[in-house]
Amino acid sequence: MNDQAHFLFFGHGGSMNRGCEAIIRSSAKLMHDRLGDRFVLTVASWRKDEDLKVNIPYVDGYIDHLLPVEDYTINWFKLNVYRRIFSDELIIQKLMMSPVLRYLKKVNVCFSVGGDNYCYDTPYWLYVINERIKKLGKKLVLWGCSIEPGKIDTMMENDLRRYDAIIARESITVQTLKERGFDNGVILAPDPAFTMGSEEIMMPADWERENTIGLNISPLVLEYEGQPGITYKAVSKLVDFILENSDSKIALVPHVTWDYTNDMKPLTMLYDQYKSSGRMILVGDSYNALQLKYIISKCRMFIGARTHATIAAYSTGVPALVLGYSVKARGIARDLFGNENGLVLPVQELNDESQLAMAFGEFIERENELRGALKLIHQGYIPRIGTAIDCIDVLMNT
Repeated sequence: MNDQAHFLFFGHGGSMNRGCEAIIRSSAKLMHDRLGDRFVLTVASWRKDEDLKVNIPYVDGYIDHLLPVEDYTINWFKLNVYRRIFSDELIIQKLMMSPVLRYLKKVNVCFSVGGDNYCYDTPYWLYVINERIKKLGKKLVLWGCSIEPGKIDTMMENDLRRYDAIIARESITVQTLKERGFDNGVILAPDPAFTMGSEEIMMPADWERENTIGLNISPLVLEYEGQPGITYKAVSKLVDFILENSDSKIALVPHVTWDYTNDMKPLTMLYDQYKSSGRMILVGDSYNALQLKYIISKCRMFIGARTHATIAAYSTGVPALVLGYSVKARGIARDLFGNENGLVLPVQELNDESQLAMAFGEFIERENELRGALKLIHQGYIPRIGTAIDCIDVLMNT
C-alpha cells in the first residue's frame, strides 16, 4: 500500500439529513486526528450538492453515488431497457451504482457509512458494491452500523461476511452477529456522532434558558405506527401535558429535511396547532448538524424520533426520551444506561393516545438521575471509539 491511503465513504445519503452529515463530519475528524495526512478521503453521496454546501473538513472530494437519470436522456432510456429485460434487482443496481463501481479501483479502504442501511428494505445496491470491492481486493469496513435482527436473511448474512471489520454502534447488533457465528472482526464502539462538536449560534427567538424542552418527530416514525394516526395524536397529548403541567417552552427541532421525509411537515402542523399558547418555538431548517447540536444542547430535556437528534442530546448531557422504531434506539439507550426501560417508547407499541404523555411524566421524574449518568459518558462510553480507529490503522497496513 502507498504511504498515503485513499479512503472511500459510501452509503452517505446527503447532508440535509443532519444525522448523515454528523457521521461524515465526526468520522473524518476522528480519522484525521489519529491518522493525520496518511489518507485522502472521498465521499460517495446520493445528494452531492447538499454536501458541497456544508463544506465538511477533512473531506477531499465527492462523487455521485447514483447514475444521474434525467427524463429522456440516454441514461433514462438505458435504465428503462434494463428494467424491461432484467428481473434481477442486482443487475439493475449495477447500472445505478456505476459511478461508485468505476471509482473503486482508485481506493484502498472502503467504508459503508450509512448507519442503518441494514435495517429497512433489502439493500441490493450495497450487495453490488460490496461484491465488487472484494473482487478488487480492497479492504471493506461497515462503519457505525445497526443491523435489524429480523432483516437478516441468507443473502444479507453472506454480504455481511464480506466485511473485513464491522464497527457496530450498539450491543444488540453485536450480540446478533455473535449468535450467527461472526466471531472475528466485530467491534462495539459508539456512533461517531457522539464525538462531534457543536457550533455556537444565536438561539432562536423566545428561547427560555434551562426551561425549553426539545421535540423532534419525523414522517419516518409515522410509517411504523401500529395504528394509523396514533403517533401524531400521542405527540399532541404530550404537548398538552407539558403545557398544562409546566411553564416550559417547547422547541420543535427538525433533523431531516429531504422532500420525501421532511421533519418540518409534522412539526409545522404541531406549531400551527399550538402557536396560540405562546410557548412554541419552531426551529428553522437552515441549521447544519453542528448548529443543531448546539441548539439541542441548550434544551432542558429532549423527546426525539430521529436517532442523531437524540445522540446530539445524549452527548451534550441532555436527557432524551426516544420515540423509537428500530434496534438502534433500543441498543444505544441500553448501552448508555444499562437498559432502555422508560427511555425508549417503540412507536409500534403505541395503542393509547396518552401513552407518550404518561411515559414523559415518568421520564421527567428521573431527570436528575439521567443527567448524572450522562455526565459519565465522556469518561467511559465515548472513548471506546478509539478501538474502531485502531482497527482502521491496522487495516491500512495489511
